[in-house]
Amino acid sequence: MKGKIAKNIAYYLTVIIELLGIYGIKKMKYLKPYIPEIVKLLNDKKDVAIKNEGVNVLKEAYKWLGKDVISPMLGDLKEALKK
Repeated sequence: MKGKIAKNIAYYLTVIIELLGIYGIKKMKYLKPYIPEIVKLLNDKKDVAIKNEGVNVLKEAYKWLGKDVISPMLGDLKEALKK
């Protein structure tokens, strides 16, 4: 997602949340490799919309995948965002 406008990145994250809600994780099994990329976005970007939507994606993925799968991927996430 390098070089993308912040508004577009936030929109992409919103779409991921909506797709997860509609289809569930079984139809979106390709999402797992992108979670570390979303964590990177949360750490790098200063835009509030990106951070909010990124956190929402992680919450939704956590709901579907569970703690055992998501927790190891959150290692690089800043402590303030883990709360």
